[in-house]
Amino acid sequence: GDNYETSVIFIISGYQYISSAAAFNFGYTFRANWFRNYVFVFFFAVWSALLFGATLSASNLSCIWRLNCDNDHVVRWVTSTEPEPIYNNWNTTVMPIGFRWILFALMIVNLILVCAWDYWVVNSFLSKLSSKLSCLPQDSQPATAYTPPKVEPITLEKKTSIASQDVV
Repeated sequence: GDNYETSVIFIISGYQYISSAAAFNFGYTFRANWFRNYVFVFFFAVWSALLFGATLSASNLSCIWRLNCDNDHVVRWVTSTEPEPIYNNWNTTVMPIGFRWILFALMIVNLILVCAWDYWVVNSFLSKLSSKLSCLPQDSQPATAYTPPKVEPITLEKKTSIASQDVV
């Protein structure tokens, strides 16, 4: 529906996807750094610019998603010939400018915290801890190398067909 709650959820969760992708794209053992992933950097920049623009300004761009939009600037749907008006008591979804800046700050802080958590806690501290724990003996018996069971070779006897036997 056309309400403020839906707009806020779309803005915050939409940027949560891209900030999580940024956090998981740090270069580690088997992956190059994120800034060498040009396709990712391109989509990260485009999606960030679209969401920041839709959040901070009331324009036709934000009206595509029905964010910060009023009935005077509603964009028509692809399948309709007339613009569909905003359906709420105020005929608008334009948020106060101070609240838009708070949402913008929440998106940036979220990006920083998710990236910091993934970089310093998950991939530094926890990976070192798990490597130390994997070196500890799991039980009192020493580990032995796996030896596969012995398989005896199968010998096939040569069989003759009925056609090659002498018929009496």
